[in-house]
Amino acid sequence: ETRSRGVRWLVWALWAACVCAPVPGLAQTAPARRVCLQPLGRYDARMIPSVAAGLTFIYGVEVKVLAKKKLPASAYYPPRRRYLSIELLDFLRRDASLIVVRVVKVAVNELGHVLGAPHDAEPGCVMNDAEGTVKTVDREEGLLCAASREVIERHSKLALPVRDKMDWDVILK
Repeated sequence: ETRSRGVRWLVWALWAACVCAPVPGLAQTAPARRVCLQPLGRYDARMIPSVAAGLTFIYGVEVKVLAKKKLPASAYYPPRRRYLSIELLDFLRRDASLIVVRVVKVAVNELGHVLGAPHDAEPGCVMNDAEGTVKTVDREEGLLCAASREVIERHSKLALPVRDKMDWDVILK
């Protein structure tokens, strides 16, 4: 494979910026930032350290390299024989939202335990035992079932808000 062909397949997305610990050796005038580098498709792995070092040098950020993902077929634009960056960014944003949804569900489950609720077998209940798989979390709606809600209210003496569905637009903004 020629160098130019290899570069053509190198697609990077600077995926997220979030507050993190200070980057060692860098003067800190503002909170440190982390940039996640998302390798997509085929690429020359020898480029990763240099790309990371360049971003750190210019922007003063900590760079975290994420696990490689396949390029989404929906992002390919045949007339120009390339991938559209806007489609790739949408793909990464959707993936990021899924991760946040999962984390919210797990946090709701864990606080439920702190407030006295055990695992619950009712389908869709956020208090289900994940049994070591994210598929269980994905099947949950994120809401407490009636039985878990009653246990928490009785145990914690809290009056929980009544919700019939998760408002992910509000939660994820």
